[in-house]
Amino acid sequence: MSVYACSDIHGNLAIAQQVVRKAIEGNTIYFLGDACDRGNHGWQIIKLFLETDNIIYLCGNHEDMLMRAMRPYFRGDDMYRYTHAFEVWSWNGSAMTEFGITSDNIERASVYFSHLHTLPLTANYTNSKGNKIYMCHSGWEYFLRDDYHDLKYNEKIIWDRSHYFEPHWLGYNNEYMIHGHTPIPYLIEDAIEDWPEDKDWDTGALHYCGGHKIDIDMLTIESHKACLIDLDTFEEIILEGEE
Repeated sequence: MSVYACSDIHGNLAIAQQVVRKAIEGNTIYFLGDACDRGNHGWQIIKLFLETDNIIYLCGNHEDMLMRAMRPYFRGDDMYRYTHAFEVWSWNGSAMTEFGITSDNIERASVYFSHLHTLPLTANYTNSKGNKIYMCHSGWEYFLRDDYHDLKYNEKIIWDRSHYFEPHWLGYNNEYMIHGHTPIPYLIEDAIEDWPEDKDWDTGALHYCGGHKIDIDMLTIESHKACLIDLDTFEEIILEGEE
């Protein structure tokens, strides 16, 4: 059986079902956050991933926004939409996820909502070649330093993009960081100076910073693709599925 990472499928149920099938087959899947929002089936996917053995689900910034925005709702506050947290979530494509939550039985939904609060921010895996693979949503590698090893929450782990411009890898030669958060074409535009204009970006993961950082966010909401990367071989499976 294999160990994979995947990220940022944003409500695409067809791709989520393929991820679940891989897990049911006995493979381990690290999902690096952002199952919800923008697409139509975010809440359904959150529940599906939380229910599936072999999926190790990390928190993304969209899960974090959901928890902040919907906390008053689960406390019985009918005015939950009139908060800054809800406004921020709305700006980020929350409509169908919110609809899924409020259409659900509130007692059942509250169980899943509570489980979201237990999602880890980071994970690591030592592969068959002895390489250490670190994973988090944003790719913020500063938590590799000793003073961050006991970190329980830092929003940079799910939000930061400034590290893209760091020219030097902070880890050792046998260490790698896999992340999502920023779609590959946006990262290329903002931080990859020598990307050929005629080269396609949607063929798989983006390896940068001397190959030590790997972005697997394939802008699923537009490309209808997601990258499943094998953590032992770095080989990739491209999942495809229309909403």
